[in-house]
Amino acid sequence: MVERRSAGPSGAHHRGRRKVASLPVLAALGIPALFAIAYTTFTSDLTMVSLDQLKDSFASYHSSQAEVSLTVPASLARKADDYWCTAAPLIGGRQTLTAFVPKAKETIVHHMVVAVCDGRPKPKNAIRVANSDGTKSWVWPCGLEDHNGICPGRQMTLVYAWSKNAGRFETGFPRQGFVAGKREGLGAEYVALQGHLLRQPTEEEKDRGESAAISIETDPRMPQSLLSLSLFLNANFKLPPGLPRVRVRSRCCVRGSDTIEVFAYRVHAHGLGRNITLAAERGGGGHDVLSPVLSGDPRLPHYFTKTSDLPYQQPSRFVLPTDAEWEATCEYDTTSAKRAMLPGEMHGDEMCNLYLLLRSHVPRHAGCYSGFYDAGVFRLKRAYKMGGVDDSSSEGVLEATEEGGRPGALLGPLASALDRLGFGAKPRAQPNAVFFDESMGQVGGIHLGFGGNPNHALVFHRALRTMSSEDHNEAIGKDVFQVWNVKEKRILGSFGSDLPFKLPHGLTIDRESNVWLTDVDTQLLYKLDPTATKVLLTAGVEGERAGGANVHDPRYLCRPTEIAVSNDGDIFLADGYCNSRVVRYDAAGTFVRDFQLHRGGRSANVPHSIVLDGCSDTLIVADRENALLRFMDASGEGEGEVRAPVDLKTFGKVYSVTRDEYGNVYALCWLRDVPAGNRKTYLVQVQARDTNYRSGGLDLLGVELAGCLFPHDFAVTYNFEENALDVYVGETGTKRDARRGRVVRYRIVL
Repeated sequence: MVERRSAGPSGAHHRGRRKVASLPVLAALGIPALFAIAYTTFTSDLTMVSLDQLKDSFASYHSSQAEVSLTVPASLARKADDYWCTAAPLIGGRQTLTAFVPKAKETIVHHMVVAVCDGRPKPKNAIRVANSDGTKSWVWPCGLEDHNGICPGRQMTLVYAWSKNAGRFETGFPRQGFVAGKREGLGAEYVALQGHLLRQPTEEEKDRGESAAISIETDPRMPQSLLSLSLFLNANFKLPPGLPRVRVRSRCCVRGSDTIEVFAYRVHAHGLGRNITLAAERGGGGHDVLSPVLSGDPRLPHYFTKTSDLPYQQPSRFVLPTDAEWEATCEYDTTSAKRAMLPGEMHGDEMCNLYLLLRSHVPRHAGCYSGFYDAGVFRLKRAYKMGGVDDSSSEGVLEATEEGGRPGALLGPLASALDRLGFGAKPRAQPNAVFFDESMGQVGGIHLGFGGNPNHALVFHRALRTMSSEDHNEAIGKDVFQVWNVKEKRILGSFGSDLPFKLPHGLTIDRESNVWLTDVDTQLLYKLDPTATKVLLTAGVEGERAGGANVHDPRYLCRPTEIAVSNDGDIFLADGYCNSRVVRYDAAGTFVRDFQLHRGGRSANVPHSIVLDGCSDTLIVADRENALLRFMDASGEGEGEVRAPVDLKTFGKVYSVTRDEYGNVYALCWLRDVPAGNRKTYLVQVQARDTNYRSGGLDLLGVELAGCLFPHDFAVTYNFEENALDVYVGETGTKRDARRGRVVRYRIVL
């Protein structure tokens, strides 16, 4: 049964595009295929309908809703372990799914899965079936042998799963919820149900109308935070019989540049499962050291357990870093098994599934399938295709050409329009907002997410002081920090006059909210507490540049520029205006070693910015004056640069590099050394085709940032409500005063 009830108006949403998993993976999910085949043997109360009839039926619903009810009657079962699906449109541009109310019994329904589809499902066969209450449903067989699926012919995103008589699940709206809808490019237009029917029902069960059914409550308003479902699954294992403990693991590096909160979780295995756990890399031991996070017994009702309901747990336990290894472990007792057990869609097979409900300010739909991490894709919709590079092993400098390259795999929330629209011709993004205050000096650095709020930007500025060839001797003595609410476009505070800065430069905030800074005149790097008011650590020799008598002492810095920090606490410093190296320190600030940047036949000329891709242990360095990107080993095992530098001179000098929430890499380039009227600033998306920046091809997509005069640093974030990429550029000057700075926001619609 598909039932719709009235509600109010709607808004907008988005979802991550999914890669199609292999058949074994789909079978273990209970999502056995994507394309329908003809099926002609049905019970007497079923009626075959054409695809056109199904389309007309889907299009006939009312324009608003407060609840969606989906039903797969148990009378559909043709045999044991039979799969059937149904779907309904979500009316309006946006609906928040606020609660799931299952209406099924484990005596006849093994499990149910709810997903959203990026369009109307396209089964080659659909069946109209009468329900016990007199309503009718559109359903289709979706078992592995049926060559069908939950969203046949469409991309799919999981949102909920049920088994073992689990009860009602509420998301806690309006604080958080699943957001879905039909807005252009969002990919969540339909909601679908898959029911795994254990067996054919008895006549009494038919008379009672037993079914796999669920009601989904909705609300047209936006939640404060978004919920997304991430599935850790292993579908490639074999359990030997006669053993009291057998473990199966699914482990992936979860890409990103921030942290994600585990809001709730659900474990799923079959008869031999005893425990399922999640562990994650917390830092202090590298990718090989994981700390326990949560666990569950798959023999209990398969409801989603909210982490806030767990006893004696600190909330921070469930806030996990990205660019880190996460691992699900399923434990089995096979002493009762008479044969080796394999994963599969039948209830007598086994499974290893851990469903994680993640809370964030951006969608985090993803999956870890036996080591392959799928987080969806997105690219700039309108971008100048600079081209790409293919040879990572070259000892020379790689120049990207317009003939080279192809669209690569980018991580993120939505399907790109590039494949169907092609690349634009050097498009320009116009300023969307300007953040300026009379006391704001030249902007050294900017970072979004200050204080844990994604709408709060911390600006590190020079308070009307300018840079010269000689170091300033005295601290500025004025506020060097400003905090802005970028959503409300207002300044929240200004502080830092009591801090010892002489000429602020780089700003980084790590995953523990510590604030990392460089000062090109004190010759130091700084670690501040999360409030940015207390200095916790410094490195370098204060007031003394490298050179002269200390030229061979690596502890001395020379106008250091920016810092990257690993999850383990390792510190990587770009050094600097008068050096050409990256310096590595341990978490205590003790010098470990340095790496000279000279691959490609030339030494770095002002390594001006640095960012870390933790999953591949690769540092990406902006070699500003050479207009190069350099790629370095961050694992501690390599000897410096891991691939040939990439020349971005078409876009200009490379002033800064950064990453968005999904781990996508961007460069800020200034075509500076041309007549003033021809100067341009570009945002360049730099993507590794296999998400590994150490090897393989790279693709470059550029967008001109119109009206950007003196770019220095920037931050990039996905704006979920506007379905856009927001780019915040900090400048070291304005038209009327070279001592002042400003922050300009560009909104690139995706």
